[in-house]
Amino acid sequence: NSKYRLFYKLFQSIHTRCYNSREKSYKYYGGRGIKVCERWYRNFKNFKQDMFHQWKQGLQIERVNNNENYSPQNCIFATRKQQSRNKRSNIFFELNGEKKCLKDWADFFKINYKSLYNLIKYKNISFRDAINRLHNNSKTNFRSGGDSITKQDGIIS
Repeated sequence: NSKYRLFYKLFQSIHTRCYNSREKSYKYYGGRGIKVCERWYRNFKNFKQDMFHQWKQGLQIERVNNNENYSPQNCIFATRKQQSRNKRSNIFFELNGEKKCLKDWADFFKINYKSLYNLIKYKNISFRDAINRLHNNSKTNFRSGGDSITKQDGIIS
């Protein structure tokens, strides 16, 4: 069955990322100490038993916490777009109690992501001021206050 072959290929890919130092992406997985849990290590039957019911063709395996191993407790299936929101390099902002990555905020306010990023990164404009400048709508004119800026690995300033 081709569906099982695709799922098996996914199983193989997580092992390759974690244990094959010649693999291009190894440095982001095995090179950082990411492993496959004991239950799944070279055991497709267990992996299939734990995860096959959640998987649909087109979805990729995603570690919820990027600093933890591949395991039933830390893995879900996600689209490429969803995965792009769970990268260590993403910068997160909190506004009025809601936390999103910068790309999601740009989408939310219907403003250009690169323009928003450049104002914050290279012009040293605060998140709120950059949103106000690009959105230019009095309904979303945020007053000064505590923007919380975080990366997946912790707080940055």
